[in-house]
Amino acid sequence: MTKSTIGQWGKSLAVRLPADVVRAAGLSKGAEVECTVENGTVVIHPGRSEETIRKAREAGARILARSRGVRLDGLSIREMLDEGRRGE
Repeated sequence: MTKSTIGQWGKSLAVRLPADVVRAAGLSKGAEVECTVENGTVVIHPGRSEETIRKAREAGARILARSRGVRLDGLSIREMLDEGRRGE
């Protein structure tokens, strides 16, 4: 575990990330990150670019297209996705 200190950056607080953490996370100067708090713990992970989101949606569409007619436990993938969205 590498420790860091919270500093001031303008009116905001900032954390300087150690080089080994940056390398391990695959980050670089100017990279966008997403920050959340989970159970009181600050979590920082690489942001998703519009290109990454577009590619993920395209891949999902290809998977759905190839799975037409395939059933698992009597349900199609589309039906399983719809059930998941409804919380069933």
